Amino acid sequence: MKVFLTVKNHLLEELVKGLNLEIVKYIFDADILLFGGTSPDVSPILYNKEDKTKTPFSLARDREDIFLYKLAEHLNLPMIGIGRGAQFLNVMLGGRLHQQIPNHNKAHPATIVANSKEILVSSAHHQSIIPSEETSYIPLLIANVYNNNDGSDILDIEAIYYYKQKILCFQPHPEFYNHSECKEYFEELVKTYYLK
Repeated sequence: MKVFLTVKNHLLEELVKGLNLEIVKYIFDADILLFGGTSPDVSPILYNKEDKTKTPFSLARDREDIFLYKLAEHLNLPMIGIGRGAQFLNVMLGGRLHQQIPNHNKAHPATIVANSKEILVSSAHHQSIIPSEETSYIPLLIANVYNNNDGSDILDIEAIYYYKQKILCFQPHPEFYNHSECKEYFEELVKTYYLK
């Protein structure tokens, strides 16, 4: 299988090659589109919210990603999002984001929904996915429930699979070193949903 990366960096390239996938230069040659990256944040404009965090976002980056997303849709390509890419894809499917999650931007435990196993995941985000109510998904990985600044609880969904669209949203960074459980779980998901 061939993968087109929206973000080029050696860690993502190693991750993809470790799955015996070929990285291609052009999206038209790809079987899968992978959105990666850490920052800037996805613009709250894309999910009709006011920016409450005042953290940087880039409308130019959002426009580039939207173009690639629509092209992948047209080409009927399955998609994977890691980190910011997961948040972006979730928003494109009608989801939103919790704009500020406490105790993140560092490694933290998360639970695999299928077997209740707790693993340590790498994290470089301060936001969290709110899945779309417009389409069906499978929750795969969740972290703790956090108390929001307004007193409400936030369920931190770390990974979901939108099965009709064949889109995996994986917020942790399996490409980061020293987090073997996170990488192994990501590889398992890719093999399950894309490499059958």
